[in-house]
This record gives sequence, structure tokens and C-alpha cells, in this order.
Amino acid sequence: RTSPKHPPLKGWEEIVAKAADKARTLDPPHRGQWLQLLAETCDLQGNRDLALTYAKEASLALPVAGLTYGRLLSDDKQLDAAAAAYLQVWESDIGHVVGLHLCGKTLLAAGKTDAGKQKLEMASLLCLDAGVRRNLAYNLHERGHSEDALPHYELAVRTGSAESWHISNAAENVGNLIVKTEPLRAADMWERLQIYLLNPGANPSEYEPLLDIGRLVHKTRARGLLAAGKKDEALAEIKLCESISPGNIDLA
Repeated sequence: RTSPKHPPLKGWEEIVAKAADKARTLDPPHRGQWLQLLAETCDLQGNRDLALTYAKEASLALPVAGLTYGRLLSDDKQLDAAAAAYLQVWESDIGHVVGLHLCGKTLLAAGKTDAGKQKLEMASLLCLDAGVRRNLAYNLHERGHSEDALPHYELAVRTGSAESWHISNAAENVGNLIVKTEPLRAADMWERLQIYLLNPGANPSEYEPLLDIGRLVHKTRARGLLAAGKKDEALAEIKLCESISPGNIDLA
């Protein structure tokens, strides 16, 4: 099966094959990393069969590569096999809770409701620590599962310490995910990040400059207030934004 996502490069399969031969001479972790990259390359070029071949081989050398293998199997509608691949990731390292979550999600898609719910509940119970839950949310977010990530980010924000980097990052990502539909709540989330950055132990170099975050908070809140018909309050926020960054008030 070949259904390219991008125009295929001339001679790409030969280049990939040579790279795979070289990868097989490496130690297992590096071999797995290279074969995973080659699997993703084949997928981008539209050859899913070849992508699956390399991804399976990668997962045998580097268990976490099973996340890529599971995704490719799921895209190919091989849901039972995808769920098994995801479960293997978690079983190889119980720290990879994302594998257990994706196993449950895939089982639900396969119509195995009870088994799927059980895996999802187990994944959630393994995230009693707010930082661990943020990590689960981030891994889901990075893999395109924003709807799954959001409730875990939100629960991390509600249960974690305001002085924690993990929780301020979770708040930032909640804001990023909801800003188009809930600008007022997004502004509140980003304000939490702003407050965290005022902590003496914080490292603002990891984020946008502090003043930029302040500007973002005020202009986003102004947009939400305007949408709610609260013009006077919106104007007050616009003035605060203007005081931080004169002439830079784009409410779009």
C-alpha cells in the first residue's frame, strides 16, 4: 500500500534501505532510534507496509518505539495489534503510562469497551502525583491527542503545587488548548504561569519573556471580556496591555 502524504522523493526507498542496513550494526537503543526514524520517514512517503516493518523491528530493539508501531497499526485499522503494541510499551517500563492510556483508547475504538475503560482507569490511577499526570498529558498532547491531554492537564493544575514547574507548564498548556473557545479561562491559566515566573526559584529563560506573558494575559482577557459584552472591563485590560507593551494590542 502506498498513499503518499507528501510527493515521494526519487529513490527514497533505496536510501532508507541503506540506512536500515547501517542501523542494524548499532547497539539496540541506537538501532531502535534509527529504525523508528526510518519508519516515520516511510510513513511520510506513503509506504505504510514498509513503515510497519521498520517500526516493528524498532520496537524489538527499543520498547518505547512501540508507541510509533502502535500508531501505525492503529492508522492501518489493526486495532487489536495496536493495543497490544501500546501495552507492551507500558509493560516494558511502567513509567510509560502513555502506553497504557493509548492501549485503553485503542481498545475502546475496537469496541472492547470494558477492557478499554479498565486500562484508562488504571493509567489514571498511576498518576496520583500531579507531576506524573502532567507528563502523561504532555505525552498525549505531543502525539496529537489534545482532547485526551486536556483533562489530565487540568487535574494536574488542580492538585499540584503552584510553585511546581510541572504545574505551571500544565497551566500554560491548558491555556494553549482552550484559548480559542475560552479566552477568559486561558488568561487565568497563563496568569498562573506568570505568577510562577516571579518565584525566585523559577527560570524565566525557559519561557517567553515575562513581560510578553503579561501582555498575553491582558489582551486575551480583554478579548474574552469583549465577547462577553463587558466593554468597560475589557478597556481596563487593554490599558494594562498598553502600559506593558505600547502599540502592541492585537486582540485577534
